[in-house]
Amino acid sequence: MHLETACYLGTTVCPYNRNLTAGGSSGGEGAVIGMHASPLGVGSDIGGSVRSPAAACGIYSFKPTVGRLSFAGFQAPHFTKGYEGILGTSGPMAGHVEDLELYMDIQVNAELWKKDHT
Repeated sequence: MHLETACYLGTTVCPYNRNLTAGGSSGGEGAVIGMHASPLGVGSDIGGSVRSPAAACGIYSFKPTVGRLSFAGFQAPHFTKGYEGILGTSGPMAGHVEDLELYMDIQVNAELWKKDHT
């Protein structure tokens, strides 16, 4: 767990300065939004994985309270029933604060707690 996005293809870089990383494990999403190639994205956050790319790429994000948003449909080992490790949460990332507000309004109004007990 570190605040850098790196894989076998290399390190994801900041869209404004290729000498810097895009930060966080959701840095690829942050870089795409920072380049204005996507209006909104969702990443997973435990210790800054959506907040660090937001700071590095000039966009906005926040970490919702764990359990506030549904993980239904996510495919990752730490989102399975019975997992007792460090819990993360999904966090929106966008170029404008108003887009984050709209995302949260949509999530809350969908009443996902009726479909996802967590």
